[in-house]
Amino acid sequence: MVISKPQQSDITSCDKEPIHIPGRIQAHGMIIVLSEPDLIIEQISTNVEQFIGQSANDLLGTPLATLLGDSLNEIREHQQQLQSGDIQSFSLTLNDKLYQAILHRNAQARLILELEPEPMTQALNAHQVYNQVEKSITSLENASDLDDLYQKTVAEVRQLTGFDRVKLYRFDVDWHGWVVAESKADHMPSYMDLHFPATDIPKQARALYVRNRMRLIADVHAEPAGLLHQPDDTIPIDMSDMALRAVSPIHIEYLQNMGVGASMSISILKDGVLWGLIACHHTTTLHVPYRIRIICKLLSLTVSTQLIAKEQQVLSDAHAQARYLQDDIFDAMLEATDPMDALIENTDNLLQLINASGLVIWLNGQADTVGNTPSFDQIEDIILFLKQLDRDIYSTESLSEVLTSARDYAEITSGVLAIKISQTLDQFILWLRPEQVQTVHWGGNPEKSKTITEDGETRINPRKSFEKWSQNVQQTAIPWEQKDKDAALILRSNIVDVILRRVNELKQLNLRLERSNLELDAFAYIASHDLKEPLRGIHNYSSILIRRYADQLGEDGQSKLDTLVRLTQRLDTLLDSLLHYSRVGRLELTIAETDLNLLIRDVNEALTARIQESPTEIVIPRPLPTIFCDGTQLAEVYTNLISNGIKYNTSNPKIIEIGYDQDEENTTILYIKDNGIGIPKKHQESVFRIFKRLHRRDDYGGGIGAGLTIVQKIIQRHNGTIWLESTESEGTTFYFTIETPEETQ
Repeated sequence: MVISKPQQSDITSCDKEPIHIPGRIQAHGMIIVLSEPDLIIEQISTNVEQFIGQSANDLLGTPLATLLGDSLNEIREHQQQLQSGDIQSFSLTLNDKLYQAILHRNAQARLILELEPEPMTQALNAHQVYNQVEKSITSLENASDLDDLYQKTVAEVRQLTGFDRVKLYRFDVDWHGWVVAESKADHMPSYMDLHFPATDIPKQARALYVRNRMRLIADVHAEPAGLLHQPDDTIPIDMSDMALRAVSPIHIEYLQNMGVGASMSISILKDGVLWGLIACHHTTTLHVPYRIRIICKLLSLTVSTQLIAKEQQVLSDAHAQARYLQDDIFDAMLEATDPMDALIENTDNLLQLINASGLVIWLNGQADTVGNTPSFDQIEDIILFLKQLDRDIYSTESLSEVLTSARDYAEITSGVLAIKISQTLDQFILWLRPEQVQTVHWGGNPEKSKTITEDGETRINPRKSFEKWSQNVQQTAIPWEQKDKDAALILRSNIVDVILRRVNELKQLNLRLERSNLELDAFAYIASHDLKEPLRGIHNYSSILIRRYADQLGEDGQSKLDTLVRLTQRLDTLLDSLLHYSRVGRLELTIAETDLNLLIRDVNEALTARIQESPTEIVIPRPLPTIFCDGTQLAEVYTNLISNGIKYNTSNPKIIEIGYDQDEENTTILYIKDNGIGIPKKHQESVFRIFKRLHRRDDYGGGIGAGLTIVQKIIQRHNGTIWLESTESEGTTFYFTIETPEETQ
């Protein structure tokens, strides 16, 4: 027979202490570990003799019937009813004493029987339990708001249990605790509004509070009892679900430093996550009957339900108020040509939607700001940080903690709530809040002291004082609430919805335009081709009439036939241009790597006669690049633009400059510049319309006005754009870009 050794506490880190396997139990009760199905006592607490007068050594290894006698049948009934994770609790009389029995299987599937003596005077019958539960729950359900709920909770628990002090302790996102309600005896110090560091309740302790929602320490000063077991039973018993689990020595020291003789903690969960604790303290020993503890546990469940309901109501009210603003913004975006322009025009609504001191709308490197915001460079710094995170929504109350450079402008921007509008575009909306210097009151200095032990270990010491200890918190803004984040996400959803609608509308429009263009190209080709034959007949018969019947027609008749011949020749030219234009839109591009220097050489050779006829100087400031394009069609672009530069030019000498530039995005921009007559500003947008001439028919050598339209069509086929800059009497520069069509990439 062996007594289990207490598990060694890790005195260097509270988070490493194995509090679920302490190897000991609290002294106010006893436990028995049983085999199944025969119910042999495999382990038993060493304090059993003080309760029942029998030695633990005598009971170890014997059937449970040796101890319980006729009560064994009741144990078996509850054993059979046990489900996975279930706990069976019932009253049990042993040696004429009343015990509260708790039967359950632990995480190792071992059957555990816990027994706590329960004075007859403290035992509640079922009717009393029901009345007490109904009264307490009704009180909580009638709470007017969250603060009222908090206060009624601590009042009800204190009345039920008799503790000197009951406080409601709420966790923040960093697991620091904050006392939001308190009920206490006059002699107890107040902890109301004090904060407690996360290290007071380390990670593994919080995990146990989620699993086991009730924790009683009846006597802080009592010596815990060990467990007696057989030598071959060496695996420590997992006590996570035990009511009698012994307490960490570090926590005992903590409570003693606080002047506490007994303690009880009740977990409050919200959506399965530990939200807070109902923490109870007493200056002396206090054993709370099990049924009272169960009522307190029921109250914690009610608090959890009410928390969700009341917080949901607050959110619902906030959402209703925000919905009006969201609708106004949404309607404005739907009506606007550019939805993002509508956002910029609704900055007042955006600021009102989420209470902030500043707003930034970042669109592709441009920032529109309202209110108090950092400089453009500082905003760009924040945007780069957000891009690295790659989140649809991000919020922080202390930007300087995650972005060091933000310390320089924390006074203006410490809090940031940001949404990314698009996964592909550089578009964000940022709400900003300034630094809000706060004074946080702690229950004692939150920094735990450390000492060096004789073994050279660094020991973590619990705080000895819980007097108010104040700390100034800087570079932190007022926290963003859930309603703020919800409003931002709804806005993002609306923006995306509008953009998707617009994209879909444009897609449908493009499809219709594409079909229309194909139909027009086909119509132009067929119409012009079919018109050529009757037109040739009119031209031929008119010519025959002039030759054969000139004497009979007279001078007036012959003049009219001459006009008819000229009109048929002009119409034939128009039809040829129309046919050529339709072919440009229908012919498949032949994309290849093209040296523009060689292409321009060939174009100039083809135009040699025209260049010599009207002396023109061709200037190429630097070698041209090599690009991917349809060389034949691009040669036509250069031919048309160079010809126009010569044709519409009265300068002496005539100069045509052919070159290229690079823009900020490293895109190649080709250009052809002349020193000709220029194009009036009012006509610059219409020069690309087919058959549009700015001069009389025979001026500047005549023409039909199709050349620039064909040029534009060729460039559009190359996914490029063309535009011009011109000054009358000084000249015109045509700029265009050529991009490799998608089907060739």
